[in-house]
Amino acid sequence: MQKTMDLTIQDLAKAILNLKKNEAEDLLILLSDSDKELLKRKDDILSGKVEPLTRNEVFGV
Repeated sequence: MQKTMDLTIQDLAKAILNLKKNEAEDLLILLSDSDKELLKRKDDILSGKVEPLTRNEVFGV
């Protein structure tokens, strides 16, 4: 089943800015071509080996 909705760029930006660090990293994985490297990073974050990236580091905002 597919759902559609109208969403402004401002609403999308606001939603991204309100993401938790781990949610921002998940979004980056979904939008990236280098999924294997990013999935390894996610595992490293979950295991506590590294800290999540900041919003600025992920999105440059």
